[in-house]
Amino acid sequence: MGISPLAVGLGMRNNLLPIGFAIKHEDRHSESWGYHIIGERLIAYKHGKITNVQVQNIEKNLETIISKFEEMKKDYFLY
Repeated sequence: MGISPLAVGLGMRNNLLPIGFAIKHEDRHSESWGYHIIGERLIAYKHGKITNVQVQNIEKNLETIISKFEEMKKDYFLY
């Protein structure tokens, strides 16, 4: 990607780099982070095929689908 690992970490922590997500470990005595890079997102980002806005739209659509599914599931179990 042409940037340092520190820059990747900071970008992921601040939701500026749409290649995965960062997880802050709250239960530790010192601040630490874990990172999960999604291969498909990394490849798309490297080739200029994905932006932060696109990722947000994908995640929003997934949340909508999950919400609708949960509603359907409730209706199904009521009958």
